[in-house]
Amino acid sequence: MKQILSLCLMIAGLITSACHSSGSGKSKEIVSLEGQTMGTELQVQYIDSLQRDFSHELDSILIEVNNSMSTYIPNSLISIFNRMDTAGTLEVDRHFYRVLLIAKKVHRESNGAFNPALYPLIRYWGFSGGSAPDHIDSSKVDSVLKICNFDLISGTMAVSGEGDTSYYVSKQDGRAQLDFGAIAKGYGVDAVHDLLKSRGIRSLMVDIGGEVRCSGRYTDGKAWRIGIEDPVKSTINSRKATRVISLFNKAIATSGNYRNFRIVNGRKMVHTINPANGYPEMNSLLSASIVTDDCTHADAYATSCMVLGLEDAGKLISDNPQMEGMLIYGIEEGKLEYWSSPGFQEITVKD
Repeated sequence: MKQILSLCLMIAGLITSACHSSGSGKSKEIVSLEGQTMGTELQVQYIDSLQRDFSHELDSILIEVNNSMSTYIPNSLISIFNRMDTAGTLEVDRHFYRVLLIAKKVHRESNGAFNPALYPLIRYWGFSGGSAPDHIDSSKVDSVLKICNFDLISGTMAVSGEGDTSYYVSKQDGRAQLDFGAIAKGYGVDAVHDLLKSRGIRSLMVDIGGEVRCSGRYTDGKAWRIGIEDPVKSTINSRKATRVISLFNKAIATSGNYRNFRIVNGRKMVHTINPANGYPEMNSLLSASIVTDDCTHADAYATSCMVLGLEDAGKLISDNPQMEGMLIYGIEEGKLEYWSSPGFQEITVKD
């Protein structure tokens, strides 16, 4: 689960009428679009003096992404792939292929902490539409874990003599399945962002369920401001920000375990599964916020951090010059501690 509070949406209502472009004398008009996608809320804001409405185009691209990678759509490409009960190959679209390549990259860089092939285990523990087990069966967990090997799945691309490109995904074992839930929302943000940029929009903010990407500046000289949710004080109906950052030509995603969980035999089972042992990961991390150039990578890295835990997550962030991050962890009930990379500290808005 990812939760980020977009403070810029509240700020926007206060300053839109006062925005003016430098030198042109023309008002910078804010276009705001809201809706539902990927089982969550979509909020888009962009500056366009022509007040163009791109909602139909945005709907179309998001429908494409959902029909490609949503496990909740029976006829999506990923659902068809998961129903293949023998080794084989399926032709997919560019969205599926691009996400698979990025997932493979993050899988390598995180030493396997990010693993979209965990779908059978995710369902075993009662998430993504699965039924939680009545009791914990370690032999069953070990058995399911064996088929959650991301190396069993691969992607290929082919270019025809006419220049047409085709994309394929293969599985070596019919039991292997995919779940892009920890990366697809980030990709959806990037898809909307890139479409608007291709239409000449230079200043924009895209938010899908708390995954955010911003380009340009909200007003002259001011970057977009994004709030990061407090995992203790916030509730579903009342979001509280624990930090605010200035985001300029960057994306941010936050992963956390503080809401999405199941109770099995009186034990709290969080939704982040550790690929090393097949069990829900329990560590001191409450949330991980990652800033990168695009939201697809940010989404995947944030999930990786939740699996890795405080020390290894901090190392992953520190070792990657293209990444900044903040980790929130708890030492005792109700008390929060923070670790931030130097670059993240620089973009944090001071009181």
